[in-house]
Amino acid sequence: MTTFFGRLVTFMSRDLQDLIAAALPSLSFSPPSAGQFESVMRATPAAMVGHLINTTIAVIAFHSSIGVYELALWAMLSAGGALYVLVRRMSGAFRTSIGVLSPERVRRLEHRAILNAALLGLPWAYLAVRYIGGFPHTPEIILIALGVGMAASGAILLAPLERAAVTYCSVILLPSALTSFSLADDTGQYALLGCLSLSFWMFLLALIGTANRLIRSKSEAVEKLTAALSETHQAQARIEHIALHDSLTGLANRRAFLHKLNNVVLASQRTGCASWAVLLLDLDRFKVVNDTLGHKFGDELLRQVAERLRRCIRPGDLVARLGGDEFCIVAANVLHIGEAEAIAVRMLDELGQPFFVLERTVTVGVSIGIAAPLSSQTDSEQIMRCADLAMYDAKAAGRNGFKVFELEMQDRMEQRSLVEMGLRKAIKNNELTLYYQPVYELAGLKLARFEALIRWRHPDKGLLSPAAFLPVAEEIGLINEIGAWALNEACRQAMEWPSDIAVAVNLSPIQVSHAHVVQTVERALRDSGLPPARLELEITETALLSDTQQTKQRLEQLNALGLSLSMDDFGTGYSSLNYLATFPLAGIKIDKSFIARFALRNENAEIMRAMLDLAKTLNRSSTVEGIETFAQLSAAQALGATYGQGYYFSPPLPAADAARLIGPPKILRAS
Repeated sequence: MTTFFGRLVTFMSRDLQDLIAAALPSLSFSPPSAGQFESVMRATPAAMVGHLINTTIAVIAFHSSIGVYELALWAMLSAGGALYVLVRRMSGAFRTSIGVLSPERVRRLEHRAILNAALLGLPWAYLAVRYIGGFPHTPEIILIALGVGMAASGAILLAPLERAAVTYCSVILLPSALTSFSLADDTGQYALLGCLSLSFWMFLLALIGTANRLIRSKSEAVEKLTAALSETHQAQARIEHIALHDSLTGLANRRAFLHKLNNVVLASQRTGCASWAVLLLDLDRFKVVNDTLGHKFGDELLRQVAERLRRCIRPGDLVARLGGDEFCIVAANVLHIGEAEAIAVRMLDELGQPFFVLERTVTVGVSIGIAAPLSSQTDSEQIMRCADLAMYDAKAAGRNGFKVFELEMQDRMEQRSLVEMGLRKAIKNNELTLYYQPVYELAGLKLARFEALIRWRHPDKGLLSPAAFLPVAEEIGLINEIGAWALNEACRQAMEWPSDIAVAVNLSPIQVSHAHVVQTVERALRDSGLPPARLELEITETALLSDTQQTKQRLEQLNALGLSLSMDDFGTGYSSLNYLATFPLAGIKIDKSFIARFALRNENAEIMRAMLDLAKTLNRSSTVEGIETFAQLSAAQALGATYGQGYYFSPPLPAADAARLIGPPKILRAS
């Protein structure tokens, strides 16, 4: 027995396996894959049942040849090994799904399989070593037959694991071969049994190698197919993600938003309960920021806006970017409109905080339109129109706020559409005209210039002020065309006035941000022949909001033409003082709200005095707007304002009427 185990250990060594692999090229002894392990695990229960059946057959065959106690002990060892492997397999110790294998785990699993194979084969090896030559002829044949059968079935089962299969076959057949050869005599029957066992062993080794190669090829094909399917699923998932998400912000896109909205609408129609709302958002002044600071800056700003919006929504809500600077939220489970308003308040608070983008700090507002379904039959298109109307109403109310849709908004939107269509016709039909309001030097009450103010002679509604149509012109992209026309017309008209009378023209923020604004002004001066010194361009703080090098460069180029620049509505912005030091501004126009409240609150006098003193210190001219009474005129003069403008002097007039104001200095008294 000691000799047998020594031979077994020697066989199981890697050196002998290498010799076997050299003798039988079909055996590669390559590390098995996860699929090969799983194949063996799946077949293990049936194989162990077969092992138990063969053990039972052996007991029946040898019950009269082997002592009862020895046979019982042998049966317990053989059946015990099979039951041990079967119980561990059924209890989950040997999992069917192996997963990804590291080299170390492959080594451990293969080592365990080899030990189990040796454990299952040893009882059969014992029978061969112990009883070949000790039985009558027939039991020995049965013994060899059982051994060959066990080795063959084990070879088929363990073929995916070459080392374990070779170990199992060798443990069973080699002892019988060696024992038979050791008993060889003149009859030659034991030598024949030894050769038979050895030939079966060689045949099974070749079979193991061939089967393993086929199994390995199949396993590799399955793994490749699995990997390909996995890559296909991943690619499909990526495609679906791309199809439903905005590439810039990672939010849901328009397609995903409409899908969600339609599902919510259908659910409300089925249940008859419309408990949801839509919030449509549009960033205020984003176009100005994007045009002046560049698209890279604008893209990063949109990413940060998207991140803040994610923090504002509730579980079950969906926030999407519809395009540009427009976002939308589907708020689910909204029992009353106050819940949607609470979401809007959170968004206003989040987006109202300054953004730090590419080493710059910028603040943008947001206008929000809220629409809740009027009934469970409200469709997605209808709710989006309502939200859009509410958003425009929020913009018209001063921006950076929210409005909830109301039925009267529909009427206002229809009026706006009429304004848009009429405005396009007005440009073609020359219905736009300029009115001129005089601006006087307050020291001598001498006419200094006229401010050009645009009007629309509407064929049905009569004369319309800029507030009635310029916001629409900005939204539909006509402001540059209208602004260029107004600039050309004002310069042409100024050439008919005395050479000491200048003209002031307002530039919208969109015009200032336009790349060709300098060329537009140059063309107006060149075509009209107006000296640049007689042209003043008025800009608002919104035009300077971005405080960029591009904006500053454009204003410096305009200033280099010889014209003057002034800031309109001074005092209403949060950073106007900074702009005076940063941009080439020749003067300021103090908003009319200050002089209007001058007599009512004493602190207004101090504020105006501070602004006028600042203008003097910085060597800037100052114009007080909105002077309507002699008291206001006297106050502006007493505080040291350079110029004055307002209805006390004259309302805006057509060009012909304004020309009559040109003449000797006016002496204006209290009325």
